[in-house]
Amino acid sequence: GETLWLAGAGDGNGALWNFSGANTVSGPVTLTAATTLGAAAGSTLTLAGGLALDNQALTLGGAGTIVLGNALTSTSSLTLAGGTLDLGGFAHAFATLDVTADSILDFTGSSTLSLTDVAVASGATLT
Repeated sequence: GETLWLAGAGDGNGALWNFSGANTVSGPVTLTAATTLGAAAGSTLTLAGGLALDNQALTLGGAGTIVLGNALTSTSSLTLAGGTLDLGGFAHAFATLDVTADSILDFTGSSTLSLTDVAVASGATLT
């Protein structure tokens, strides 16, 4: 698929927001500035084509699930601000990971995570 270039917070939910159902972005997603992505409760957004942060901060929000369909290695920061981040069974590396309350970081399969700095808020879940 074609590359999807994203930046910013969109209408406040995210530059890319999954409203309902299970949906997949098959092409690569590249951030050009700090960006927010999200999924509504009961929905799943799969980023199957890979995600390039290009040293931009990424915030994942909403009450739904976001699945990383490829390994992600970045010197950028990642904030999980609600919902579930499914690491998809891949090895990932971030400079900074902030998991806020009411968030779930899912290590399903053989997922691994290398971090320089991590903060996990009270009320967050690591599975």
